[in-house]
Amino acid sequence: MRMKTFLALLVAFCATSGIAAWGEDTPALVETEVARVALFKNGYGYFTCEGALPRGADRIRLDRVPLAALGTLWIASTDLDASVVDARVVRETETSVRPVTSFDELIRNNVGKSVRIVADEEFVGEILPFPESPGPEPDVPQLGHGPVHVPVPPPTPQAAFFLLRTAEGKVTALRFGDVRRLELDDDGVFAREVETENRYLECRLESPAGEGAVFLHYLQAGASWTPGYEIRLVDDDTAEVSLKATVINDVEDLVDAELRFVVGYPNFMYADVYEPLTGDQPLREFLEALSRRPDGGRGSRRAVMAQQAMSNVAYYEEEVGAMPALPEQGEFKEDLFFYPPVTATVKKGERLSFVLSESQSPYRHVYTWDVPDTIPLNRSGYYQQPEEEQAPEVIWHNLRIENEGKQPWTTGPALIVQDGLPLGQDMLKYTSVGGQTLVRITKATDVAAEKRELEVERTPNAKEIYGYRCDLIEVRGELSLQNKRTQPVHVVVTKSVTGEVTSTTPEAKVSVRAEGLQPINPRCVLEWEVDLDSGQDTKLTYDVDVYMRH
Repeated sequence: MRMKTFLALLVAFCATSGIAAWGEDTPALVETEVARVALFKNGYGYFTCEGALPRGADRIRLDRVPLAALGTLWIASTDLDASVVDARVVRETETSVRPVTSFDELIRNNVGKSVRIVADEEFVGEILPFPESPGPEPDVPQLGHGPVHVPVPPPTPQAAFFLLRTAEGKVTALRFGDVRRLELDDDGVFAREVETENRYLECRLESPAGEGAVFLHYLQAGASWTPGYEIRLVDDDTAEVSLKATVINDVEDLVDAELRFVVGYPNFMYADVYEPLTGDQPLREFLEALSRRPDGGRGSRRAVMAQQAMSNVAYYEEEVGAMPALPEQGEFKEDLFFYPPVTATVKKGERLSFVLSESQSPYRHVYTWDVPDTIPLNRSGYYQQPEEEQAPEVIWHNLRIENEGKQPWTTGPALIVQDGLPLGQDMLKYTSVGGQTLVRITKATDVAAEKRELEVERTPNAKEIYGYRCDLIEVRGELSLQNKRTQPVHVVVTKSVTGEVTSTTPEAKVSVRAEGLQPINPRCVLEWEVDLDSGQDTKLTYDVDVYMRH
């Protein structure tokens, strides 16, 4: 009685307010197309779909039900008087007739028919009905606190063979895969009925629609872009940097859609949780998805289903014919950069590449030698045996490039080319406009390097630190460089050391690292920039005081 009263009141409210109630008649179908997509490098795209509002319609049915991320599905109308009141997903089953395409289908569709079959030998007989397999019984849910989930049994497996009763009355079992030829009389069934479920997004409007359009916005996985660079060395100090964008579309057709390529670190906390309206998830699976953190842990997002306060913590992933003409500059939106729009058609499953930008930038050849810390002390000042033998010294040949273009460079693979030949490939890291970045070319075999460290003096029990007696060890290090190239080189040397740096020759830039702060000895980084002529060698020295606990 209460339910009938509630329904009557609901219908009465809709009638008096001008809002159409859900009815049995089929609403007007609105065909939508993807108008714009903002593509992120993390595998997600923000879609905007558009369709024309049928004039006079108070209920509409959109032809797409996207698998949207939680909280990102929004429906809007440009007709302010016909705004969207609510929405639901409806399902309809459509039956169509299709021709059979395999021996399996042909045999299953002609049960009871007389056939002639050629396999390893020839058989003539009647196809017998297929036995029905009951399949496993579903578990009975136990009532109690929390949501009840009735498991859906798996589909019944189909037999891999069929039975044939011959004219002699014998029953023969044959495998579908053994059938090489099959003959049927004219009364054979050569087509089959196929049921297809169609899903629609049905919306009620506040009032009958006039002129206008309806928009569908949502974030969805399956569409992304990946950058790639070519750094072409034009002359001794100028490089042409070209940025290519490759669109990866595995979700739906994009026809004459406006594509925007996004650079930055977007925080979509619920990107991996489906929108309940369109996701078809049982309640228990939805709640479990909320319990999983984006970084693989649990328990950070379920507050969306509870009345509780929580800190707003974001989890990030560090920064995937003739080509169209180059677009304009692009624009910043807060901390994200949107490259200029490109109109293109990319069908589902296709890939398409564009040249997004080309700019000339100054560069310089720089050789880098990163020398790790070799003093065998742990954080507490105790001696520890080195875990493995030290690797040979490696000096890298790099390009130091300055971004003088009008757009930032996003992180991506970069191929260095000169005179049409590849020199190497590296990862070009994000570089803002006006910034500089290092791109590795190759290992420098013509710049030799050698290092050694010596204990100069040891003073036992030189100092008591936190109640522990410590020896003072004076260490001297030498870094040797030799340029065997026919051209001069510019080398940047960085050396990590444990202890207090007392002197360097020539004078180095000394940085004391705060991360990994040690209670006994500081951690420092020394940096030199050295110019070497052809055939020239040099030595860099440093002195360090280190305390070692007993």
